[in-house]
Amino acid sequence: MKKIVPILRRSLSALSLSLLVSPAFAEAKPATAVVLGDSFSSGQAGRWRGNTIVPQGDWPIPRSFGTDGAERYPSGNPKWDSVYEEGSIDNGCHRAYSAPIQQLKRPYFPVPPFMIQGPFPKVVNLACSGAESRHLWPLVNEGEFQGDQAPQITRLEELAYDNDIELIVLGIGGNDMGFSDMITECMAKWVKKHWTADDDDRCWYGINDHLSLSLFDTYGKVSKSIDLVRQTMAVHGKTDPNDYRIVLMGYPAILAGFYDNRYGEGHRREFGRCPFIGDDAEFFEHTLMPKLNGLYETLAHEKSVDFVNPQYVLDGHKLCEVGSQRATPEIPATAANMEWVRYIDNPMDAGAGPDALITWLYNTLFGADNPMGEQGRLNESMHPNQFGQEALGSCLRKWWSQRGTAPSAFNCTNPNPASTQHVKVGPLAEPASVHVGGSYSIPDGELQQQDPPPGGGDDPNDPPNKTPPPHTEGVVTVPGELQRHFTIAENGQSEPGRMARIELAIDHPYRGDLRILLRNPSGAEYIIKREHPSHSSPMPSVWRGYLTHAALQPGQWTLVIQDTKNAHTGTLHGFNIYWF
Repeated sequence: MKKIVPILRRSLSALSLSLLVSPAFAEAKPATAVVLGDSFSSGQAGRWRGNTIVPQGDWPIPRSFGTDGAERYPSGNPKWDSVYEEGSIDNGCHRAYSAPIQQLKRPYFPVPPFMIQGPFPKVVNLACSGAESRHLWPLVNEGEFQGDQAPQITRLEELAYDNDIELIVLGIGGNDMGFSDMITECMAKWVKKHWTADDDDRCWYGINDHLSLSLFDTYGKVSKSIDLVRQTMAVHGKTDPNDYRIVLMGYPAILAGFYDNRYGEGHRREFGRCPFIGDDAEFFEHTLMPKLNGLYETLAHEKSVDFVNPQYVLDGHKLCEVGSQRATPEIPATAANMEWVRYIDNPMDAGAGPDALITWLYNTLFGADNPMGEQGRLNESMHPNQFGQEALGSCLRKWWSQRGTAPSAFNCTNPNPASTQHVKVGPLAEPASVHVGGSYSIPDGELQQQDPPPGGGDDPNDPPNKTPPPHTEGVVTVPGELQRHFTIAENGQSEPGRMARIELAIDHPYRGDLRILLRNPSGAEYIIKREHPSHSSPMPSVWRGYLTHAALQPGQWTLVIQDTKNAHTGTLHGFNIYWF
């Protein structure tokens, strides 16, 4: 019996220890939502609840009339930490307490004793104003610090030890595309039109010339960010969508277009603080934003993650939009009447001349040193303010409550512009798609002898001593060509396509030989892939290409694959095309 007692004591002690360290008895990790991204996610401009009327006569600094959430009376000095998180002010990250992610912990019913808690007891804002994709990636994956901020995915990995991360919101890509540079360029074009003789140029000309390349580059970077998030969470034994969800958050349209701007174009600097030429504003609203959000929808479909498109959620409250107002002593700042976007916080005085003003725009407007404007920080300009952020957060909140078991794409609109909380979220229509099977040989390029033309030019009336046009003598390759036809039915969706994704099941030993294009029912051709002699690797078994400008037009389309060289053959095993 004496021997049994110590053994029993040791057994009970071991049992007690095992119960203490058992997961069932350990302190539960809080369910947590995390956001990674740039200024639209961090909450830049969350300090402001609308804009004030300008100019204000003899007041050198426009009075805020209740729009400044950081204003502290009686001194009037801003209390920054009342609107932005500590540790995000001096470095310019500007993580606002009103940032969209914060709406996920707001109670559904906030009145005790019937309080109903929100979706998440804890949210963490890792986004930072000015962030590009490289500021998300860990250092070992070509990532970089952003000032004093470690890469956001590295910080996500640290959070995962003590938090049950159930949602990761990814709002990145605008800075990769150079969005702030586009804004600056467009404002410079306004100055040139109204204060110089150069009144024909528009910023959208240059932006559109490089838009496809910018979108493709951004597509690859955001895709890499998704992969790295998944790798990080897998280290902690979590896979999506079962253990957690990834949602891509798109970008809202923030600027009134040509027809819904309440200021005449010449008054948009002094009175509107939205100095954009009408054509350029239309491009932003109806071309750039649809294509950017189309990119995210395409990527979400390809990577099997969720997507929320908030493009129209600020309608009725965009900067300088008809129907919205500015605060005055007689007009209070409320969500129902204010703009939900911060105006340009500088009068852009042309006293020093248009050239000096344009130089200031390029060097200072969105400068890395976070310069001061008239009322606040200048780089808060052109961002959703507190009201806009609440509306964006409502999109996230309602998507979370309506999401299904499988990732999908949702649209967010605001049928009741008087409120930031009554947004409407619904599933986006499935992308129009074409699926063509079967195996088809890709004809090899043919070698043909090409003889030089007779002396003189092509016209027999040319004098015989005229220099002939450039001409290649000898053997040339005539591309082999495979054509596969398919039909798009009439569905009422003939519109400029935001994005199209083409997937080919193909084998070919020399990818640089191939040129791939789409021919629409009108005969217009869209180059998807150009030949490139230096690309000597084989085609991947599933090759993907993207278009940003292929209108979804009913009728007969043709996929064309050209083999521009001789000696390598391949086979097309079918293809899929999706329009978003």
